[in-house]
Amino acid sequence: MTSACYSLAGYSGFGSYLLAMGYQAYLNVGGVPQGQPGYQADAVIEPTPQRVWPYLLLIAFAGMFALLGLRNLLILNWRLPYPSGSASGYMILSLHSQGGAEAAAAAAKVKLLAVSAAASFLFDAFKWVFQGPSYSCGFSSLPTFGKAAAAWTWRFDFQQQYIGAGMLVPHVVAWSMMLGAVLSWGVMWPLLSRREGDWYPAGLPSSDMRGMGGYKITA
Repeated sequence: MTSACYSLAGYSGFGSYLLAMGYQAYLNVGGVPQGQPGYQADAVIEPTPQRVWPYLLLIAFAGMFALLGLRNLLILNWRLPYPSGSASGYMILSLHSQGGAEAAAAAAKVKLLAVSAAASFLFDAFKWVFQGPSYSCGFSSLPTFGKAAAAWTWRFDFQQQYIGAGMLVPHVVAWSMMLGAVLSWGVMWPLLSRREGDWYPAGLPSSDMRGMGGYKITA
């Protein structure tokens, strides 16, 4: 239930566009207040419960119908294990044993898990000391591939969980995510930035919905 609720909140746009459709968001991006000349009523759609609840139901049922087809294909036909449940089950089984040699192997795995967790915590604490205000310096801002690439977020983040996730996911998933990152942050956004003043007004912040921010959310 918890997983379904936060997935629905993410897919429905609560963290991106849904709340940005209201009147307050319209004012935040420089819109003319209501009752004054130039106010655009068609640019404001208040996310009231009467509008949001039917929308959420449509999102939920669309995901359910899509999952039925994926379940038949991936789990029933291809016999692929459910990733998160299988990984949790394998980890729990590897940390328990019936005794003998298995007990020594399980103890070694528990020790390795504790050492890895402690090393990750200490490294994150070390990074936190040197990150500066608003992550302006430190490992998270190190221009690994140069300053020009760092301007488009091309840098090695040194996040231990990302390295572990990359070691766990299949190669097709890793390569598809890498291809998406190259197309978006290596091709699309640099090309869109060159159209400033032509496709959208010049001089706007990158988060402004009238400029690059609007293209990012739409794409």
